[in-house]
Amino acid sequence: MTDSALPFLLPVIDDSRLETIKFGNFLLALRSRRQRQARVAHRPIDVTIDMSTSCQLRCPYCTVGLQKLDRGAAVMKVPAFESIQDDIGDEAFVTWLFSTGEPLINKGLESLVARMRHRRTFSVISTNLSLPLSDERIDALLTCGLGVICVSLDGATAETYPQYRQGGDFDLVSGNMRRLIRRKRELGLTRPLIEWRFLRFRHNQHEEKLARQLAREWGVDLLEFHTGGAPENGEAGKVVSANRPLSGDWVSGPAVDAAVVRRDTPLARVLAGQHPAFGPGELRNPLPRCDWHYLGGMIHVDQGVGPCCVLNDRVHDFASLTSQDGFVQAWNTQAFQAARDAMAGKGPSNTICDRCPLPGAQTYQFLQKIRAVLRIAPTWVLKALSESPGDFFVAADRELMPQEVGIITSGRLRRHMPELLAADPGAAQALTDWRPDDAEVAWLSSLLKLSS
Repeated sequence: MTDSALPFLLPVIDDSRLETIKFGNFLLALRSRRQRQARVAHRPIDVTIDMSTSCQLRCPYCTVGLQKLDRGAAVMKVPAFESIQDDIGDEAFVTWLFSTGEPLINKGLESLVARMRHRRTFSVISTNLSLPLSDERIDALLTCGLGVICVSLDGATAETYPQYRQGGDFDLVSGNMRRLIRRKRELGLTRPLIEWRFLRFRHNQHEEKLARQLAREWGVDLLEFHTGGAPENGEAGKVVSANRPLSGDWVSGPAVDAAVVRRDTPLARVLAGQHPAFGPGELRNPLPRCDWHYLGGMIHVDQGVGPCCVLNDRVHDFASLTSQDGFVQAWNTQAFQAARDAMAGKGPSNTICDRCPLPGAQTYQFLQKIRAVLRIAPTWVLKALSESPGDFFVAADRELMPQEVGIITSGRLRRHMPELLAADPGAAQALTDWRPDDAEVAWLSSLLKLSS
């Protein structure tokens, strides 16, 4: 799963204490991002924790598939995972439990997910699903607390699929996916959503229509097409990039249809019926900043802390949780602060960020994550944002997120929601109780005490 669908899938936080913590931290993160602070005091709203550095496939453009990852074969263990969860706390909205390897190789995956479900964090795995699964493991995957199981199936036939997923078995993958869907229905579950993710290449681009047909027949919740990373040209038999435009939506399915008309949050009610503008995740003119440094955390199996999910070799790590006193300290090492300063135009960081291989994709990722959180925000958060939008959003946000940020910064939201004009002393007190001696939180609380 990429971030394209996230703004329409993220569930409401149904615990008032956790809602205060998550959204209070979100507002602090936006303000820090707006001010381009080098040193930050909040925690990430979005975290990637790798579950495994191993994979049974040999995909030709994957570092693990090419056996070039320098971390060695390992899986995330319970003690390290619990320490990471306790350290990051309850602030994250989304946790991506995969990065380099196949997460299902970690036999303790479901146990780790179950240990974090009380934090109300939307958790996602992406799996090739090309391995035998017992009925017991199918049930465990469905009931442990996952939000999405994203299945990488890059082809609609047994002929095209293994050209990229080398070593994979189309019948095994598609059969496992249908077993998950069937058992989910038998158990009466709404989550996890079962997603089919289809990387487009030249050898499989002609199967778009068939993939859409099979997705409907099998009953997947989401079908997502994504541009596969491959060269434009290559030797005969090599995997190369697609050269035809997609004829339909990049993301579709019953989960998207339901999300377009959802009305279970204040902003969703205002924006109901507006169809999402999905795309392949590239911006023509990436912004001179990276929101990973303010909003995201990347933690590897060996507890190395990377700048983002694109750079997976140990040499690119900015810190390690084994040598730092917690994540916030690791997130404020010299490398992270230098990278943030560079994004603020204060010279090069002398890190890999100066040579970012995917700047447009990184910008797009976190725009979608901000949109997702705004769409489930309670009234008090929208009040704080509408009282002082210039303290939370950068100039480009309104243009790049017109549905969500546009309506907040223009003042139209206050006309749609007159309750935002009234003071909210209850929410102000809840924030104060969360961090009683924090000057930034006190400032947030003051916004909620205003009335117009």
